Amino acid sequence: MLQVFAKTFALTLARASSLCQTTRNIAPMPRSKTVASSRLRENGSALSVSQKFLAEHLGLSPATVSLVINRSPAAKSIPHRTQERIRQAARELNYRPNFVARSLRAQRSFTIGVVVPEISEGYAALVMSGIEDYLLQEGYFYFVVSHRHRNDLVDEYPRLLQQRAVEGLIAVDTACQGGVPIPVVAVSGHRELQMYQAILSRLQRLGTPRLYAVRWEPERGIYWLFLEDTGTSRLRECRNFARWIPAAQWAARFHAACRSLAHSLTSFLPVYNEKHYRRCAERVEQMLPGLELEDRRLIGQALEHYMGRIEWLSALPRTVIHGQYFGRNIMLRRRNREQMIAVIDWETAALGPGLIDLVSFTSGKWTDEQRQTMWRAYFDQYEAETEVSRDWEDFCKELMELELYQALEWLAWWRNRSVSHNFGKWVTELKRITSETAG
Repeated sequence: MLQVFAKTFALTLARASSLCQTTRNIAPMPRSKTVASSRLRENGSALSVSQKFLAEHLGLSPATVSLVINRSPAAKSIPHRTQERIRQAARELNYRPNFVARSLRAQRSFTIGVVVPEISEGYAALVMSGIEDYLLQEGYFYFVVSHRHRNDLVDEYPRLLQQRAVEGLIAVDTACQGGVPIPVVAVSGHRELQMYQAILSRLQRLGTPRLYAVRWEPERGIYWLFLEDTGTSRLRECRNFARWIPAAQWAARFHAACRSLAHSLTSFLPVYNEKHYRRCAERVEQMLPGLELEDRRLIGQALEHYMGRIEWLSALPRTVIHGQYFGRNIMLRRRNREQMIAVIDWETAALGPGLIDLVSFTSGKWTDEQRQTMWRAYFDQYEAETEVSRDWEDFCKELMELELYQALEWLAWWRNRSVSHNFGKWVTELKRITSETAG
């Protein structure tokens, strides 16, 4: 879906020349004093470096530096060693592209507005990941706003974004009715509907909410699923650890029930294959230069280990997975003890290792004993459902490898500490994982 969206959006907007730098903060690397450092232009209290100055510093033509910095296709004709020299100097001199000057010259902002219902919602986060990768590749920056299903914000945000000179809007599961005079691309989700129709409807014995009606009108921003009995509270709000055990067991029952589904039922789902895992590695590599030194070392070491395990990960058996099996997506039916668990928000469903969901479920501030208890609950339940024995140590090793993958995936999503406090949470999670792996 994102590939189709990307092609559509590229046709709608005039193509921009790609940028080498983004607005992320890149820490300057230590360097010896040179004549160049005394010629930096001062802008207030901050030092700025132009492409012309960078060219003089390197003894290259401004055109050569510009081609490399802007990632022009013509830069392929420049020797790789020269390109690396330019990028290294840009990092050492803390070069930042002058977006204001660029916009004035081109009479364009190279900025897009993205409107979503909820930034933290699973489907929106998944779509935003694809949008971000594509826009940065094409040289665009973006603003993202969440309207939280408030009609006044749905009407107002497109106008506010237009006033900030965005060149187009991407509306994710949102109907923009204001008639703004800029291109608007709508991205609507339908994987959850397909999950209920093709798979979840067959698993009523697991207590999956019954879908009894649908109202699906993308042109009006209506994507309604009428579900029966989805519970009254989220598991993440429950401090009673005993309530979490049935959710771990439910995941095992679900994975066991889906492991042999016909391809005709699951063909709409994305697959956790080698391409998927390598895409994660690429995103982590791209963010590394902009990280603080301590974070860069930790994540770099984890990435090196992860890249050596990609083929192994790609070969793991697959089943239908939720994709974000966190406590926020698990509802509790307090009056139904036999079917207490109701799992919601299936837009991130995929075909992948079942233990991905267990990894998500047990991430965070659990004690080692609590985490092991939930792992064992899943392990025992899966064996009971499938009647297939498995070695406990191999099971734990697979979980640890998938823990590392998940931490890197979320770190690549949050990008750095300045974007969100969630980045720091996943750094803490990665520290725990790497220390346990080393032990």
